[in-house]
Amino acid sequence: MEKVYKMLGYDLHLIPTNKFKNITISLKLQNTLDEKTVAKRTLLSFMLTTGTEKYPSTQELSIYLESMYGMKLGANVVTKGKSHIININSICINQEYLPYKEDLIQRQIQLLNDIFFKPNASKTVFDQTMFERKKKELVERLINNQDDKFYYSLEKMFEYMGKGTCLGISSHGNIEDIKKLKMKNYFRILRNV
Repeated sequence: MEKVYKMLGYDLHLIPTNKFKNITISLKLQNTLDEKTVAKRTLLSFMLTTGTEKYPSTQELSIYLESMYGMKLGANVVTKGKSHIININSICINQEYLPYKEDLIQRQIQLLNDIFFKPNASKTVFDQTMFERKKKELVERLINNQDDKFYYSLEKMFEYMGKGTCLGISSHGNIEDIKKLKMKNYFRILRNV
């Protein structure tokens, strides 16, 4: 039976089950769908999963995830109605299935905490090289999506149906807005997600 805990600023949903051998933690950061912030929030979701203070490079983070029995970490963005949602997912094996006991759930939660509160940033500024790399990856992904007939037609349908409203805004933003993003003050967005 699902348990919902009302916390300060968020709701915690615990859904116990014996069906799976993995523990999935999904954090959803919801905000109003706005053309001015959608590209920033999308790029932020890419930046959050690149590293932390403790594991500043993607290679170091990957090594840590492997030491956690191949833990998966990912982020994506979606729109639901008038909401823009950043979804951070973490999937780790349930420690009950290991031959010896390790506190994996605590380490999983600690990593998610570090992603938000101790990201790969110094003096409240993200790494410039990683920022430019992720910005380029996002632009390339959107260009590739335009070659996908299904994705392209779906995006155009929403654009025309929602013309003049927030429902016509792409969940990833547009290429021109992403190219204009600058590092200055970008770290502040994390606090306003």
